[in-house]
Amino acid sequence: LEIEKVIILKSTSLFADTPEHVLIDIAKIVKEVRVEAGEVIFRKGDIGNCMYLNYEGEIKIHISNYRLNTLINRDFFGDLGLL
Repeated sequence: LEIEKVIILKSTSLFADTPEHVLIDIAKIVKEVRVEAGEVIFRKGDIGNCMYLNYEGEIKIHISNYRLNTLINRDFFGDLGLL
């Protein structure tokens, strides 16, 4: 539901101060994507065209065997791809 999407967006640091009427417009274009454990979301060098919000679980960002970061609930990435 859109109201659930607005609540989730509002709970992130990126959208915490965004007015609800703006979040309603953003929620209309938000798509839910489920990713299985171990599934690759994108690879280094891929062209970014969307932003991802981790709703639940952990996302590990790494190059080869070197872990750069671990994202947890409500962390986001790919935001520069929107620009």
